[in-house]
This record gives sequence, C-alpha cells and structure tokens, in this order.
Amino acid sequence: MIFIRSFFKYSSICSPISSGDSSYSPKAFGSPEVFIEKCVLNPKHIEVQILADHDNNAIHLFERDCSIQRRNQKLIEIAPSPQLNEEQRTYIGDLAVKASKAVGYQNAGTVEFLLDSENNFYFM
Repeated sequence: MIFIRSFFKYSSICSPISSGDSSYSPKAFGSPEVFIEKCVLNPKHIEVQILADHDNNAIHLFERDCSIQRRNQKLIEIAPSPQLNEEQRTYIGDLAVKASKAVGYQNAGTVEFLLDSENNFYFM
C-alpha cells in the first residue's frame, strides 16, 4: 500500500523528522527512504505530440489540454489548449523537442506537463 502525504508548511515536513518519528516511511514503503515532490494543486494536464527520427531530428505537433479526466483516463482532449498564449505554446513546444533530443528519442510520442495556476510548467 502506498501513502501520499501533502504538506503545506515547511514546519509540517520537518516536525516528524526532527521529532525522531522515522517509522512512517518503513511502514508505508518498506524502506526508510523518502521521496519528496512538489504538490501542484488543480493543475492543467498539457501534452505535446512529437515526432523524432534516428538522426536526432525532432519536431512538435503542438499541444493539447487533457485535463478532463475520470479515474486517470482522458475523456476530452482540447487542441490547441485554451490555457496557453502564443509565447507559452512556443515555449512548451520547444521544451518537448529539447526533451526528445536529450534522450535520443525515435518515434512518435508525447511529452507531458502540468501547468499550475501561476502558469508554471512541470515535466511529468
């Protein structure tokens, strides 16, 4: 069983650690290691379609908003994403191409991002 805990104050994170309560992680995950990632509340799920070849050439085929989901299954895809302006659209498309080239990707694929309420992108 996997447990996820959200903390909204730095002191809340430090409290269990500084008090010596180190039993949570081994009980939940079978390991004393802890994985921490940013909690993005009410994100938009933005995907960028890419095409890449064996010569490390890559292009993007623009983005779509896949935020309307049920049980982690996309129900509706909206293209282009109504949340993005032209500058953001160019930025996220270029970012997806850079990611593709960085790993030597070859094929058609999707690079996925979260967009928060302050218009920050996070790679998924």
